[in-house]
Amino acid sequence: MVSESILDEVVAFWRRYAEESPRRINPMDLLIKRDLIMYRGLGLKTHKELARRLVEDRALASLEMTMGHLYERLLEALGPSKLSNAQKQQPGNRGIDFIEHRPFELRLINLKAGQTTSNADIADATVRHLLRAKSHYSPVTLQKDDNPLQRKAKSIVLIRALAKGPRGRRVTGDGILVLVGDEMWAYFGAGEGLLQRLQEAMGRNPLDYERYKQALQDVQDSLTRLMEDKRLVATDGTVDWWRLLALNTQSAA
Repeated sequence: MVSESILDEVVAFWRRYAEESPRRINPMDLLIKRDLIMYRGLGLKTHKELARRLVEDRALASLEMTMGHLYERLLEALGPSKLSNAQKQQPGNRGIDFIEHRPFELRLINLKAGQTTSNADIADATVRHLLRAKSHYSPVTLQKDDNPLQRKAKSIVLIRALAKGPRGRRVTGDGILVLVGDEMWAYFGAGEGLLQRLQEAMGRNPLDYERYKQALQDVQDSLTRLMEDKRLVATDGTVDWWRLLALNTQSAA
């Protein structure tokens, strides 16, 4: 069972990370990696209007991504060990986000923040990575003993964990245990109704919205200046769409 104090601590970690998330936006990336043709179709006129919309859209996507960090932190608090990026590149660890050693089993965990249309079914690549991981970690022994007959093999459990979504549990034809929403959290020992309790903890510990808005404004100002420096703005402050789309198209090629 996860205590309220642990939930508050996890949310406080998320809050600090989320408040600064706009500052991790690279203004140049917004000009060369976004599909700016779509933004012209929105009827935006001035470069300040465009800068505000680009930053707000990217910031919202970034904020949603920070929820993945929150779920990772919460799962760590329950016992599984998170693999570093370097560890994930090692043989047998591709597709594995967490490993948990239990008395009679080894859990290899692939974690996703939530269930979407794109990940409702496990991708073939993820299945291959999990099966290779199982082969890599087999066999796992419970104990080293001089008598080979006394050694017992740990079972290896392959888990696809979706942190939120309609509660569900199933086993695929490849033997992968799929856990969704509260079923996942209960499986790892968080108790029942974890997502509701987490929602309440976030209500108790909201981010500093004024600080978040200031971070947004700072990035918008940086993007506005960048567009001016790149001469993507006409003398009346309107966007020079020809020059902007030329930069966007050439950079994307």
